[in-house]
Parts: sequence; C-alpha cells; structure tokens
Amino acid sequence: MASLKLGSKPDAFQRQGQA
Repeated sequence: MASLKLGSKPDAFQRQGQA
C-alpha cells in the first residue's frame, strides 16, 4: 500500500501498483 504512504496522489500510485 505505497499509495497510502504517499498520500499525495493515491489514484496514480494505486493504478501502477494494480497494473
């Protein structure tokens, strides 16, 4: 869950992690 750590743009981060 790096998107949670970033907190800046979880949308873009989550997309990359899911891809």
